[in-house]
Amino acid sequence: MSEDNINAVDNTMQENLAEQNANVESSLNEVNQDTISSEIENPQEESQTPTDAASDIQLEPIPTAATTTEEIADQAEISNEESKIPQEVELEAIEKIPEQAETVEKAGTPETPVTPETTATNHTRIENFHTDSILKEEVEKEQAPKQKENKQQAFEAIYKQLQIIKDSDKTLTATVKARVRGGLRLIYKDVPLFLPASHYYIKRSPSEAELQEAVGKELEVHIHEIQEFEEGRKAIIVTRKHVLRDQLWDTLKVGDFVEGKVTSIPNFGVFIDIGGIEGLIHISQLTQYRLDNPNKMFKKGDKVKAKVIEVDKDNSRLALSRKDLEDSPWKDIETRFPVGSTVKGVVRRITEFGAYIEIAPGIDGLLRTHEISWTKRIKRPSEVIKVGSEIDVYVLNVSEERKSISFSLKRLQPSPWPTLIEKYPIGSVYEGTVKQIVPQGAILEITPELDGFMPRSKMKPLMKGKKFPYELNQKVQVEISELNSEEESLILAPIIDNTPQQNPKDKYNKSNKNNEIDDKLKANKGSIALGDLLSEEDRKNLIGNVE
Repeated sequence: MSEDNINAVDNTMQENLAEQNANVESSLNEVNQDTISSEIENPQEESQTPTDAASDIQLEPIPTAATTTEEIADQAEISNEESKIPQEVELEAIEKIPEQAETVEKAGTPETPVTPETTATNHTRIENFHTDSILKEEVEKEQAPKQKENKQQAFEAIYKQLQIIKDSDKTLTATVKARVRGGLRLIYKDVPLFLPASHYYIKRSPSEAELQEAVGKELEVHIHEIQEFEEGRKAIIVTRKHVLRDQLWDTLKVGDFVEGKVTSIPNFGVFIDIGGIEGLIHISQLTQYRLDNPNKMFKKGDKVKAKVIEVDKDNSRLALSRKDLEDSPWKDIETRFPVGSTVKGVVRRITEFGAYIEIAPGIDGLLRTHEISWTKRIKRPSEVIKVGSEIDVYVLNVSEERKSISFSLKRLQPSPWPTLIEKYPIGSVYEGTVKQIVPQGAILEITPELDGFMPRSKMKPLMKGKKFPYELNQKVQVEISELNSEEESLILAPIIDNTPQQNPKDKYNKSNKNNEIDDKLKANKGSIALGDLLSEEDRKNLIGNVE
């Protein structure tokens, strides 16, 4: 090739390189512009489910700049076809590296004049570069499968680590790389993870600003699920809920005051949400006052303040109370309801041992059974009073410290016992009715105003073994045995008939003996000897004594 041709080739190569670089830049701009336009016209939606969104983040090597370079090469090929440069020049120009291009540019300058030696050197460099490029491509093609295999093995090792972490229910720390459709993409040892937006907090969903602020931060997460697809791809979904819930349990302490929203209202109390943990305010802890129905006090969605009274992380139980947020109704109780005063109250509940009387909101006191009547033995308070009825009661005892008050009904009237000794003297007889039978004896009503007690010891002459001699509601003749006005005690005794009863066998023997005497009188024509009046045994004894 002549020197003129070589110079022409060099000039053509320089012009071709400049034009090719301009074409490549233009192609890149067009590709980027098309991509931006496509994103503007078709914005991604956030309604994708965590599983669908996670499928976009496959556990494969993250795409690198190689894909973009291929697109650029395609655009370069199109530009080359339009330039219509000779094939051998085109090939040499495309594969030339910047350093070699610079050498060609300098060829023919005053510093490096064009000579047959420099021209040959340039041709040699171009041929060597072309050969090196081909060899490099062949080496890369040979090494690509092995590199891909090594990379896949590295990923598989990380997958196994992640599976162990999931099975042991442990946490891991990953870096947030990007905000993606449906949540966040995290990276753990080059493996992408997907954190759904719904799992960013325990309950509520985060705002867009909160998700954007998370990019670049490290988050502690649990592995929620590892998905495997038919084509061999894998996706790992993580969550922050368990981590945040554990942290919240660790911060809750007995005595803390918390605030939350009412989530449900059963008959036994109110459940409120404390940042993702539900706590129960039992109906007995809702207020200092009496409350039959929690719905009268709260509704779903109300904000409620409460005090932590029990924390059980293992069983996920959180007990709360609102009593300490109210003034105690027992404050100054001793001044407001002093001992000896008479107050009105409503019967709220009846038990075996008495009745509970409410005299003010939150103030319930006990009226014991033996404080209902002076002279009547009351078995059940319901015999005298009914639930819901309003009655007057006498304040018997009261204590602000113990938060207790007791009442009496009988003390509204003076005690009749001092006068009963005159009205019911010892030894007086009454017809009583058996009202109660207890192991110690029986309670009998002798008049509508007075009951007495008959101990078992008084009934021994009438008892056959351990069997009780009377039945309920049986009428019995009794007498007053003892009366003690100080102990408010009246003892009764049964009336027992002391007339001796004849043995039927003796009556039969006497009748036979009289019949024998009559027979002997008839045989002796009305005369009878002394010996005839004696029995055979008596006669033998009499004769034996005489002898």
